[in-house]
Amino acid sequence: MKPVPHGVVSGYRTLDRPDHYGVDLGSPKGTPVVAATAGTVLTAECSAWLNGAFYGCDRDGSWRVSGCGWHVTIAHSGDAMTVYCHFNQKPAVTPGDVVDAGDRIGFTGSSGNSSGPHLHFEVHTNQVWDAGSSLDPVGFYAAKGLSL
Repeated sequence: MKPVPHGVVSGYRTLDRPDHYGVDLGSPKGTPVVAATAGTVLTAECSAWLNGAFYGCDRDGSWRVSGCGWHVTIAHSGDAMTVYCHFNQKPAVTPGDVVDAGDRIGFTGSSGNSSGPHLHFEVHTNQVWDAGSSLDPVGFYAAKGLSL
C-alpha cells in the first residue's frame, strides 16, 4: 500500500544524491501517512540536530538540520523494515503498537533535514536502519506488484 497518495519526487541514491537511501513522496503538509504493510512499530520519535544541538521537531527543518525529524520505523515479516520521515507533529503511534496496512501513523510535514513538505520513505532488510541494509523502495514494491 502507498504510504501517501502522491508519487516519487526524488529517487533512491540518484547521481545528484548518492546518500539518499529512500525516496521522497511529494505530499502537502498534513497529508495522512499510513503504514505500507502490517507490522510492529519499533520507533516513533524526534531526531533533529543543528550544529550539534538538539533542534526539535515541532517546527520546520531545513537542509542545514540533520536527522529525520518526527519519524516512525516499522518492523515487518520477512525481516523488512520501513522508515517514514519528516512528520509535522508527534507520530500517531508508539513503539510496540501493531499496525495493519493502511493504518494512519502520522501526517506529512517538513521536520528535520527537509527542504519542504513531503514523506521520506525507506525500506531496509534485517530490520536494521543503516545504509548497508537499504533497498530501493520503488524496486522493492514493484517486485510485489505494487507501485509507489
